[in-house]
Amino acid sequence: MVRRIRTSVLRLEDFPQSGRVVPELPEGPYCALLVGPCRVVYRYVEAQPHNSTPTPTFLSRK
Repeated sequence: MVRRIRTSVLRLEDFPQSGRVVPELPEGPYCALLVGPCRVVYRYVEAQPHNSTPTPTFLSRK
């Protein structure tokens, strides 16, 4: 059972929206995975874009 839970939780890195909304907290950023008789509750917040990447500049011919 521990292996199944661990595999499901690790899958969240690639598919964070795969869980369902927690019925008790419909307005919050919480989701849940059902793994056998267990429910894993996690907080899901979409990544915000950041401006640390330089904007590409294009050189024009003179």
